[in-house]
Amino acid sequence: MSTSIIGNTISSLQPLQLNDIKMEDELSIKHSVVSLGLSAAMCAPLVSGQKVLGAVYIDRRNKAKPFKDSDLTFLIAFAKQIVKGLEVSLEIQQLEEKLGEKPKQDFLLLRREFKSDEMIGKSKKLFNVLKLASKVSNTNASVLVLGENGTGKELLARAIHNNSSRANKPFVAVNCGAIPSELLESELFGYESGAFTGAVKSKPGRLETADGGTIFLDEIGEMSVNLQAKLLRVIQTKEIERLGGIDSKKIDVRFIAATNRDLGIMIADKSFREDLYYRLKVIEIVLPPLRERREDIEELSEYFLKKFSSGDNQQSFSEEALFILERYDWPGNVRELENVVQRCVILSKENIIMPNDLPPEIFKEEFKDFESSSEKTLEEAENEFRKMYLIKTLRKVNSKSEAAKILGINRSHLHKLISQLEITD
Repeated sequence: MSTSIIGNTISSLQPLQLNDIKMEDELSIKHSVVSLGLSAAMCAPLVSGQKVLGAVYIDRRNKAKPFKDSDLTFLIAFAKQIVKGLEVSLEIQQLEEKLGEKPKQDFLLLRREFKSDEMIGKSKKLFNVLKLASKVSNTNASVLVLGENGTGKELLARAIHNNSSRANKPFVAVNCGAIPSELLESELFGYESGAFTGAVKSKPGRLETADGGTIFLDEIGEMSVNLQAKLLRVIQTKEIERLGGIDSKKIDVRFIAATNRDLGIMIADKSFREDLYYRLKVIEIVLPPLRERREDIEELSEYFLKKFSSGDNQQSFSEEALFILERYDWPGNVRELENVVQRCVILSKENIIMPNDLPPEIFKEEFKDFESSSEKTLEEAENEFRKMYLIKTLRKVNSKSEAAKILGINRSHLHKLISQLEITD
């Protein structure tokens, strides 16, 4: 094609019809015209508003037959159809980009409304957790938080408290599994002087200390059935009675409980009271394990690196080390990741943390892919790989259009995959 003819058309923004190029003084000597043997040509600009999108071009070579006026009319109509198609395509692209940005904008808005800086991540599952927590935070409803050890149950409970009208009142955390059952009652309810041997002076319990605020009962599943009955009465009556005391005291306390155990099975086994379960479970929030929100691992790792790195000696993970971290299943969840990052900061001699700086159990896990994959269906394994590969690609580019080009797919397909695999920016 003749770039000279196309250039003239775009410059003038007018359709161009040349029936005998040899008679055109300037164009007839152009290299492209001579080398191609052009005898006639037509070109129409593709104009959308104030923007030139390109041009549509047709020529005849080594033939004396000219173009008709009807040919130019057809070319102009064809150019208009191309412009319409391009405009629709651009609108779709802009809409897709807006839709792609929506989850990110929603998360930013949620973070402004619900202060939860210590809950690190941008995954859809974390968004759903924080969204529910934001809705319940400013109420007095009891909340039951379920999740494996190390998923951040106490952090979520604190966030709920800090975003409530009780934020300036006490937040009292009690680990029911860390206190012997025979001492837990006095720890919760307090005692009067002389209530038992060694009770030299009266002491308020944690429930009394939390008056006006929130009490967080972690590992509620470890509480004895007898103590569960007394706790149930407190929730119902809003009254407590110290051990060895005769007077009841009114308290205003919000209850948040958490456990990593299956309370449904415990109820069936008669080791957890069903009535207490439903009193605590006005709102139930399930915190996902870290292996179900792998896209948060990089941000969590960077957060812990900054936390543990000293002074100007800021370290970072190599791509290979980060890839291994993201593939590991993290049975200890975020707490385990925090400990691993701290270990790397202490033991690594370089600013870039490499795979061999990782703990042996994590580094060796990378070589057990086939064993671990055998527990998954082919579809699950493929989706996991596709998700991580897309996340890696999106991190390296500035736009989804660029990512689609690298991946060899169109933007619509990329947005569909992002939605299907629940990937957020």
